[in-house]
Amino acid sequence: MSDLTLLPNPTPTRSAVHGQSPSLLAYSEERREVSTANPNLVEQLLNEAESSLIEVALNRRPAGILVTRHHSGRYVLELSEEVPFGESRERSAW
Repeated sequence: MSDLTLLPNPTPTRSAVHGQSPSLLAYSEERREVSTANPNLVEQLLNEAESSLIEVALNRRPAGILVTRHHSGRYVLELSEEVPFGESRERSAW
């Protein structure tokens, strides 16, 4: 099971990619990071992160969700006005 941690700054306190547990980190109410070395958990963690951002978008800010893949096992999801409300879009940063 993943854990959700609110962080005061954009530096995660742990990284599953470096051998620790899978994580779903929240940088802010409008941004999440998924980090895991286990490819079987990626989809589950992405779905959890997306679901939590959908709630924020519905209650506070009508924006879509932009998913940025930084490398295998590390994704950042954030609300973005570049993405129409009700949609999710992906991009690769590498």
